[in-house]
Amino acid sequence: MEYREATLEDAVQLSKLFHAYRQLSVSLDNPANEDESSKWISSRILDGNGIFLIALSDKKLLGFATLYQGFSSISLNH
Repeated sequence: MEYREATLEDAVQLSKLFHAYRQLSVSLDNPANEDESSKWISSRILDGNGIFLIALSDKKLLGFATLYQGFSSISLNH
């Protein structure tokens, strides 16, 4: 098992898992959108306004933890 900070190269795998998490957490008036999730993940990695710690096994992403202040991963807003 490998644990490390996500990079932009991890964004595709991370976005899929993040989207699945959001689908379980969003309300009917704020539906999860995979494209929006992907853009949001990439933006947080690029602008440094969030840290995603990821767990991998054989290069497959198994889990993640997020560290950011003032953002909602459900509504994708401040």
